[in-house]
Amino acid sequence: MRLAELGKVLVLVSVFWGVTVNADVDNHVVRIAAEDSWPPFSDRNGQGLSKKIAEAAFAYSNYRLEISVVPYARALRQVEQGLLDGCWNVTRQANTEARYHFGEEPLLKADISFYYRAGTALHYTSFAEIPDGTQVGVIIDYEYGDEFEQHKHRFDLVSVSTQKSLLYMLNARRFDVVLMFDKVFESHIASLQLNPEDYRQGHSFYTSEIYIAFNASNKKAEIYSQALDSGLRQLRESGRYNEIMADLSP
Repeated sequence: MRLAELGKVLVLVSVFWGVTVNADVDNHVVRIAAEDSWPPFSDRNGQGLSKKIAEAAFAYSNYRLEISVVPYARALRQVEQGLLDGCWNVTRQANTEARYHFGEEPLLKADISFYYRAGTALHYTSFAEIPDGTQVGVIIDYEYGDEFEQHKHRFDLVSVSTQKSLLYMLNARRFDVVLMFDKVFESHIASLQLNPEDYRQGHSFYTSEIYIAFNASNKKAEIYSQALDSGLRQLRESGRYNEIMADLSP
């Protein structure tokens, strides 16, 4: 074989090898929608405990994450439309199971409570106790458990896009009660420098199991969820999971 012809062959082999390597790399990317208003789990930059846990779990299967930071409602839509592979911080309940694919292992668990303005006498222990027409503040498209879904039609429900809005509007008497995750409440009170004495935490009505929700139509959803499940189990067995979760201070 002539030297020139050998050079052409080597070039073609190099190009083919490069394409193969790039395809392999692309196959090991999971595109995640990260909500922007849920610290300490996922903040406005997509940073937080959810990212730390997901990255560490997927790393066991050599997957890396490509993250898009958007409001939660948009994150859900983008996954459902197939624009992204998954969205973290989704509660697994009847209405989300009907729309998304879930694995077996939750990323984390988080308690949700009723929150009131200081000085009010309201004290609900379940949604069944809340009178019809009560002004309840929530985040757009958030999940608060199946009991909430059964009763929400009775309330004067006001949905906003950020936790900050919930707290400011509660203090301005726009709501009778808001639903907030406890660690998220603590984080916002600290970061916004609000006076904790202006608010009162009520009954913790639900412990949410938080998952990554995958696009149900994606043929790779089962592969992604299995890789995540395996990684989460290994994280817990190694003790690394508890180390990550220990960083829950605001």
